[in-house]
Amino acid sequence: MLQAEMAQVTAWRLTRHHLVEPAPARRWLSVVSAIGGLHAQLMSAAEHALAVRIDRPASDRVRRALWDDRSLVKTWAMRGTLHLIARADYPDLIGAMSTLRHFLRPSWLRYFGVTQVGLDRLLSACLAELSERGVSRQALAQRVARRTGNPKLGTFLQSGWGTLLKPLAFRGGLCFGPSEAQKVTFVRPDRWLGRLTPTQSAPALRAVARKFLASYGPSTPEEFARWLGAEGAAAKRVFRELADELIPVTVDGWRAWLLARDRRPLDAVKTPRGARLLPFFDPYTVAMSRQASRLFPAHLRTRVYRPQGWIAPVVLLDGRIAGVWERTTGKGPPTVEVATFGRLVRADRAALAREAERLGLRLR
Repeated sequence: MLQAEMAQVTAWRLTRHHLVEPAPARRWLSVVSAIGGLHAQLMSAAEHALAVRIDRPASDRVRRALWDDRSLVKTWAMRGTLHLIARADYPDLIGAMSTLRHFLRPSWLRYFGVTQVGLDRLLSACLAELSERGVSRQALAQRVARRTGNPKLGTFLQSGWGTLLKPLAFRGGLCFGPSEAQKVTFVRPDRWLGRLTPTQSAPALRAVARKFLASYGPSTPEEFARWLGAEGAAAKRVFRELADELIPVTVDGWRAWLLARDRRPLDAVKTPRGARLLPFFDPYTVAMSRQASRLFPAHLRTRVYRPQGWIAPVVLLDGRIAGVWERTTGKGPPTVEVATFGRLVRADRAALAREAERLGLRLR
């Protein structure tokens, strides 16, 4: 069995996230693909998460990719949260997400006040009303009510946070289109992106698990299930199916799994140096939540992992989560104010100032 220390594993993950050496800007789409997508609860955070990982940030790169060349797809994905997904990865993602069945449980249906028949009617009506042209939620609700003759189904769509639309997104029947003023719109992926056949569920889950392990490994079926939002039994089955491609790793007494092809790169990884400013909901920070006590003192956890699921912007110093930061605007470049978990020496501050400048920010 391979033995590794947490510092080595952390350096490995940061390298795979392009947080040690930013990738060339021309490879920006492969960066998005490698980390499984960008969290998009806040579009500014998604833009920053990409910018910090490439050597030449550009403010309009994400917007153009979403709405002009459509190389990115905005949709509800892992854990039911908003993500920007590389178009080339979308068939695998949909194949994997289509295996989710939590919304068919009687308790889920009762909570949202809808029957399974009603949910099926609602989703079928939505699919019939969507096209390449964006439709706002209010307009979609009105169309669904008219098509089904059931105003209650239209009312369902206007409540909550899109929960009743997520099952359709998981099946590849809905993604986001360009906003109209302050209103989001929805489009039908096979019209918006062109014909894309979802990968069958078993190979899709294996493909997504490989991608997860390549950037977030070594890891466990339980961590993969949490990251994807899948059932634990399904995650264990996928790891069993990948058994010939995996090797066991003990990380400071914690047993996990690594892609066998990554053994030598893990052995060769070097200690990261320098500073990085990760945004709200950065994919790296989100995925590391269960291992936070291995990355920084446990009593500081709530500074990063805040109530109601908010994940703070964090300061990385030499690969460590060393603090949090805030952004303020005014005259001139936006300003960054850091609150580190320990004393900030002159070299650290200089590294942070350089990184802030690279990102078009100014360290206070």
